[in-house]
Amino acid sequence: MLIQDPDDDITEVRWVDLQTARQLMPALFAALHIDAIYPSPAFYAFKGTRLRGI
Repeated sequence: MLIQDPDDDITEVRWVDLQTARQLMPALFAALHIDAIYPSPAFYAFKGTRLRGI
């Protein structure tokens, strides 16, 4: 995964499910009013084919 971060603010990137994302970023969920019943489109379940090496 290519992350363009010219000022090196991003220290870690990983794909997680909605519940794990809520545990890792509670302030973000509160600020964006993301609720588990109607999750934001930014957090979704993966559907498709995983490509290796990309």
